[in-house]
Amino acid sequence: MLATLDAFLAAELALGARGPWVLAFSGGGDSTALALGLAEVAPRHALAVHLFHVDHALDPGSGERAAGAAAIAAQIGLPFTSERHPVADGARQREGTEAAARRVRYAALEAFRLRIGADRILTAHHRDDQIETVLLRIAAGSGLAGLQGIHRRRGAILRPLLDLERSTLDAFVAARGIVPLTDPTNRDLALERNRVRHRLLPLLLEQEPELGAAMAAVATAAERARSALDRRLEKLLVKEGGGSQPRLEIAALLPLPEPLPFFALNLLERWAGREVPGSTRSKRELLRQLAGLAAAPGRDLALPAGGGDGLFWLASGGLLGLAPPLPAGAAFSYILEGPGEVEVPEIGGRIRLSRQPFAPWMRVGERRRAAFAAPAGGASGLPLRVEVRNRRHGDSIRSLGAPGMRRLKELLIDHKVPRAERDSLPLLVVEGTIAWVPGITIADRYRLEDESSPWVVEWLDNPPEDFRRRCIDDVPAKGREESDT
Repeated sequence: MLATLDAFLAAELALGARGPWVLAFSGGGDSTALALGLAEVAPRHALAVHLFHVDHALDPGSGERAAGAAAIAAQIGLPFTSERHPVADGARQREGTEAAARRVRYAALEAFRLRIGADRILTAHHRDDQIETVLLRIAAGSGLAGLQGIHRRRGAILRPLLDLERSTLDAFVAARGIVPLTDPTNRDLALERNRVRHRLLPLLLEQEPELGAAMAAVATAAERARSALDRRLEKLLVKEGGGSQPRLEIAALLPLPEPLPFFALNLLERWAGREVPGSTRSKRELLRQLAGLAAAPGRDLALPAGGGDGLFWLASGGLLGLAPPLPAGAAFSYILEGPGEVEVPEIGGRIRLSRQPFAPWMRVGERRRAAFAAPAGGASGLPLRVEVRNRRHGDSIRSLGAPGMRRLKELLIDHKVPRAERDSLPLLVVEGTIAWVPGITIADRYRLEDESSPWVVEWLDNPPEDFRRRCIDDVPAKGREESDT
């Protein structure tokens, strides 16, 4: 247990992770085991961990369990927060109790993560959970995506214990003298997962003792196959288009034979941080409407993507994305003093400003970072005070190399930035002038005249961007993994 966590923390910190981290903590055996392990290992890595408990009020004893979770957290010695997030009756009827509670819980975890400035959410899912999930997906007739089971990583959510069995976690907790909580809903046989856990799986394992290992192997093989398929779809379909997120080229998506369009749409859902993909029925309706766009050039599409998370399928300029449209008038503005960084919840990330040695990429720029010459106030290593905001009515910019000023709106249209994304682009404003439009240009006023250490602005995801958020063409060919799976 400790060796697994130690290796996991070292690997994440090497990738640029920073604290604090949030642990989804129920007070049950699994999350208590993970909390105990982190309490021993995290200090060696100078990493802070905060326990977060969600009370769904699904039964009369939920409040007592929240208090019990707080008591266990005090024994472990980690900071603890509990919040009550009931699940609406309508959502329970529409989605099912488990699915609705899971959606509400992950939304609460994400909100708390942003509130405390964390970049990781950890859950205590383990190998037995993975086996149960694969069985449930097989019973539901799932395809390749479902057979992957529980993902080790999905957006900010990580699951470090997927290779460990429940018995290992239970023994770890018992050895430390902690008595975890018992949730009565985990014995409710009206819930499908509980029927699999307490009835079906024990019966199957009695007849086939190696079945658990086989199910885990199925999940691993499906994950590898899906990863290989994703890489090929990215290379074929993913376009940047000047926007804040990669998008799919509709003209290349529609001719694909089934089920490839559905795999491609799942890519967008994972980029958007969706824990559970939308239904095939909703995607089929989306594809039908996208086909209709071909007969109406210039028309945009904004279609609710279901799932209760407020995401929309957004089609514009021949490209398709998945994002929450920023409400009209939802302006944001943050002051950043460089060197440093500022959290921007509206974009689910942060903007970093630093001085860096000159490098060849600075002459051409990149989608999520750019270099610019220091204005007079930021020369000689002095702090540089800038504003990070979204666009305002009447914004204009003289782009790098352009003969004169131009309206920002026209520039975004020319670069095919979807209308729904234009208000969420984080602009860098220096001395009252728009100095950087992500993925498009810097202002000519701040162009690099020499190779002295320039200022560098970077748009960083929360958690830090991985290669899945880039077009595969951005990765050197020698660095690509082309599995034969």
